[in-house]
Amino acid sequence: MRRRFKFSFFIGLAIAFILIGILPLALNYGSLSAEKKVATGLDNDRFIEKIAPDVQELSTYYGIRPSVLIAQAAYDSNFGQNLLAAKYNNLFAIPAKPGEDSIRLSNMERNEGNISEVERDYAIYPSWNHALEIYLAGLKDGSLANKNLYKILATASSISVAAQAFYRYDYTQDDDYANQLERIIKEYDLEKYDKQID
Repeated sequence: MRRRFKFSFFIGLAIAFILIGILPLALNYGSLSAEKKVATGLDNDRFIEKIAPDVQELSTYYGIRPSVLIAQAAYDSNFGQNLLAAKYNNLFAIPAKPGEDSIRLSNMERNEGNISEVERDYAIYPSWNHALEIYLAGLKDGSLANKNLYKILATASSISVAAQAFYRYDYTQDDDYANQLERIIKEYDLEKYDKQID
């Protein structure tokens, strides 16, 4: 009787382990989505307030309008609420370089109106400020996009010219990217951050 009880207990324990430990992993097999929404406690306005001072400071050095950078960070990271930004501080979905801390995630990308899922290693940053610094340095040195993109962004006569440059210089294949940036700039009155550094 005692032996039967031990065997039943062991079987019950094994089933519990499978149900609690292994089954959830099996059901969620595959990579996590970089775009998965994460509860951060920040609404859109608080996200903007949080990154605006860092963006303004970096904008004085790099010469790119803060409104464009804030809108881009907001759009690319869903206002800091996607998994890549919230957990890994990567606001711009910057791929990892060899040897850099990284996380493999899937992401949906638009290309000429078509949407496809891609999986890649994304860089992990210690803070949003660090992500902003890496992003701007990568634009300037041409490692993240066509080097002409940085020149256009730094000399753009208007927000529209700057927003259109991301598509024109192959930073993105999303043909609606400029419209989304301009919409965010208008909706959240982001041009006020440009005036504070002029």
